[in-house]
Amino acid sequence: MDLSVVIPVYNVEGYLSRCLDSIFNQNFKGNFEVIAVDDGSTDNSLEILKKYQEKYPNLTVVEQGTNKSLAVARSTGMKHATGDYVLHIDSDDWIKSEMFSNLLKKAAEYKNPDVIVFDYERHNGMNTLNSIKNIADQKFYENEDKISAQRLFMGTCCSKMVKNSLLKDLIYGNNYMNTTEDLIYSFEVFLRAKNILLLPEIYYCYFSNAQSLTSKVTPLKYVHSQILVYNLLNRVKNKYEPLPGFLNNVITYLDNFLVLEFFKRHLSYPKSDNLPVEFLKEYMSFSGEEKKDFINKNYYNSIYSFREMISRFGFLTTLKIIIKMKILN
Repeated sequence: MDLSVVIPVYNVEGYLSRCLDSIFNQNFKGNFEVIAVDDGSTDNSLEILKKYQEKYPNLTVVEQGTNKSLAVARSTGMKHATGDYVLHIDSDDWIKSEMFSNLLKKAAEYKNPDVIVFDYERHNGMNTLNSIKNIADQKFYENEDKISAQRLFMGTCCSKMVKNSLLKDLIYGNNYMNTTEDLIYSFEVFLRAKNILLLPEIYYCYFSNAQSLTSKVTPLKYVHSQILVYNLLNRVKNKYEPLPGFLNNVITYLDNFLVLEFFKRHLSYPKSDNLPVEFLKEYMSFSGEEKKDFINKNYYNSIYSFREMISRFGFLTTLKIIIKMKILN
């Protein structure tokens, strides 16, 4: 089997056929399998899958019965995958018709790299909103040089074709996660990969769906999810012992984007329990002892120490630590 495609499915009856059609209408002569994991859908998604299964024998439908989250559904699909490579496609998205053939052609050309990363575009269902051109040129990275490609492993797992052999016994996929789950997957894959091929072509179409799982996350659930994110990242850090540069890139990304998003959009969560303390504990554990010392000593009350923090961590990170402590206290 050349390729395994994993699709987590949950209440997407209005979009699922578009996704499946884009897969089964590929201009591709090789072998591929599709593993659709129904995550306890309550609409007609499962019925749609079964109808397609009657037509396409290379479609496997796995029923989880109850809703176990996007991360668990993806992990379930990967456990059923038998292909040399694995692709993740979300059930409300779709792909370009030449995706499979072009990606596997490049894989053969570069002697089967561990990971191939490509670009994508955003749609509203009728028009292209914008093309996400993160990759300027085709490049191949090996070993420690792959740090130049790490920025592409901070987000979606759907822009990567990964060797199946890299996806065994992941920390990812064992916890209920619908938010930021792809960061855990991507970071773990990045650390396992010995080489990475970047392709500047667009093969994936991301649907900007206001009803997506991520858009429905409540402030309280978001806090819980971010505690889990840092907890899992700590487990990844302890398991793989990444080079300082690899680790610092993730810390910077979290400070510059996820932590800021937390305070920008989710300031109204209930503070009746121990959530702020749990969040701060996991954040400090992953981000390092220097930040922990500054936070614990409340240095942000001193102008001199504020300047010292800027010199050590940079302005953005310092500002976010201060905001974080002002709110959590």
